[in-house]
Amino acid sequence: KWKEAQAAIDRARKLLKKSNQPHYHAHLLAREGVLHLRLRNVGQALEYLLEADKCFIGLKDGAELKDHHIHTLVLSSLGELYDYRNQKVQSIEAYTRVLPIVEEHYLWPRLAWHYLNAGRMYMAQNNVQEAQMYFEKSLMLADSAGSDVRASLLTNLGIIAMLNDNVSKAHSYI
Repeated sequence: KWKEAQAAIDRARKLLKKSNQPHYHAHLLAREGVLHLRLRNVGQALEYLLEADKCFIGLKDGAELKDHHIHTLVLSSLGELYDYRNQKVQSIEAYTRVLPIVEEHYLWPRLAWHYLNAGRMYMAQNNVQEAQMYFEKSLMLADSAGSDVRASLLTNLGIIAMLNDNVSKAHSYI
């Protein structure tokens, strides 16, 4: 319901004009960036997500747990956006910037996904060793993350095993 989402964002923007709370502004930018990413308005998504990232960086000392969570959403969305634009280096940078935030603030439920995304981008750059490291980290957490994460990880680890001519290991993963 994209129109309803945009209407809610517009209402929030009007309410925020009266507020002097920068973390709410950062949240709004994040939500609008993600909305534009889902609509594939890549230029607008990039603009909002980069602005949100700057706002969250500026909140560093006064940030609450929810702010850190939304910041990880911004960074993973930037990773997705850069991947969509075939900017793999920027995608890796965004995906790996998520990890210290998640680890420092114990935002574990999405950690397997973040490791998976970083590994996928390293695979796209043919950096198999780095990719494998991230996939293995993700695999340790995959049981709590869901079957789709686990399936993707095992497939990627199977591909790496095939690249290393380890057919039996590839077979067991896949």
